[in-house]
Amino acid sequence: MGTRDRENRAVSALTCLAAVIGIATLLFVYQGYHRSLNEQAELRQWLTGTEESLGVQEEQIAALNGEIGSYADVAEKNRQERELFYAKAKELETKVLNGESDVKIAYLTFDDGPYWDTTHIFLDILDEYDIKATFFYLLKEDHDDIYQRVIDSGHTLANHSASHNLYGNAIYASVDTFIGEVEENRQFIQDKFGYTTNILRFPGGSPQARDLKWPIVERLREIGYGYVDWDTTTGDGKNSGTVEEYIHGVLDVSADYDVMVVLMHDYSVNTYKALPTIINGLKEQGFIFLPLFYESDKILK
Repeated sequence: MGTRDRENRAVSALTCLAAVIGIATLLFVYQGYHRSLNEQAELRQWLTGTEESLGVQEEQIAALNGEIGSYADVAEKNRQERELFYAKAKELETKVLNGESDVKIAYLTFDDGPYWDTTHIFLDILDEYDIKATFFYLLKEDHDDIYQRVIDSGHTLANHSASHNLYGNAIYASVDTFIGEVEENRQFIQDKFGYTTNILRFPGGSPQARDLKWPIVERLREIGYGYVDWDTTTGDGKNSGTVEEYIHGVLDVSADYDVMVVLMHDYSVNTYKALPTIINGLKEQGFIFLPLFYESDKILK
């Protein structure tokens, strides 16, 4: 083979190689172009779906805002109705204390809850007798249903500190310590249930605070709280008495009062068993049952 033939073959091979490279390049560009078109179509589809999804979400948000607004309206209406009820209760209480009414008033109160195992059965009894009471509650997570039922049933939800920790005099270590627990519990109830507490019962009763009592009372007044102890009790906070003992603990002294605060605990099974007899016995003595309210003469400020 001559030199010219070899040169011609080399040129021919280079030409074929260039053609192959050109075709491969065109194919790559073509595939990339189509891939780009597909990606653009997918992007347009995603954007369209996103716009539709956002539209649905905006509608859902608007609906939720409407529901929240309606709940707020209901809460405000309930607050107004509660205040109207308390105003009427105050009028009645004043007449009773002035000897202008034949009825007597019993404020049934329950401390230290809520309790998953027992609170609901106490609420069932109160529902059965159509009685409103007062619940002095601590800060307890994961008991929302009970707090809410107490509120929705028209009972008064009141503050009993966050922890009720009396060991080593912890809660009564200082005025600031005590007030801090009161404010912590108030904020918890306010944030979770939109309910503002303004009545307090000292853990163990106000004498438990000893020399700190009156400085605490002054601070309570500054943050809008009044406090209440009790006139009589079943005794369920100190011992495991019998049902009969708990009944006598209330009914044997109730004749001495025209307006009376009764201390109980919604963890006591024997108090639960005694409660219907206590209610009926107080009714026979001319008592009606009201929930406590800030303006009551029983609330000390």
